Amino acid sequence: MKKQLKIYLFLAVLAVFVSGCSEEGINGKGPVVEENRLVDDFSSLYLQIPAKLYVYNGTEQSVRIRTNQNLLSRIETTVVNGELIIETIPDVWIRNVSVLEVYITSDQVSDFTINGSGVIKIEDCLDVDNASFEVNGSGDIYACGETETLSVRINGSGKFSGFDLQSSVAEVQITGSGDIQTTVSQALEATISGSGNVEYKGSPQVTTQISGSGNVRKRN
Repeated sequence: MKKQLKIYLFLAVLAVFVSGCSEEGINGKGPVVEENRLVDDFSSLYLQIPAKLYVYNGTEQSVRIRTNQNLLSRIETTVVNGELIIETIPDVWIRNVSVLEVYITSDQVSDFTINGSGVIKIEDCLDVDNASFEVNGSGDIYACGETETLSVRINGSGKFSGFDLQSSVAEVQITGSGDIQTTVSQALEATISGSGNVEYKGSPQVTTQISGSGNVRKRN
């Protein structure tokens, strides 16, 4: 019985090892080129590659990728239920790259998510009723503009730099060691589990729930 158990455990570990080894890590090679992608209409963004993503305002939606030539065929841009997903093809991950940039033009996007170590920068400031941001990992988001309600979620060590994004009501949450910066006028609800930090500007009514060594403080 013990021998059979050892065999089962060995096979389980071997299966995990083999599945992990099936993924291909690739480096960016060749000249830096650009490619425009044709996609369906979208109102939210999901970034799953270690890219710098720049968001511009415009009535005609467009998606442009700038990177090493050998990576273009390995990056997918698909729209699922109104969400533009930017990711690598299955079983491939990007290891090292000199340039990996995505340029988005749209006047409809107000929902942004990073999964990993990417960066999202809002170049043309938002003017929307509701805005939502989420970072899973170590990614960074830089936002500006105005919104009535704001939602920010960080799971990991990511950062949301949003002093230049003014909201009336904001709900922010950190699980881990992330950082959130925001400007709020009426009400701020902050939840921290871990060592994260929330800094805010404005004079909102503040409600906090903290588990760990995190803190919420006002910035002048």
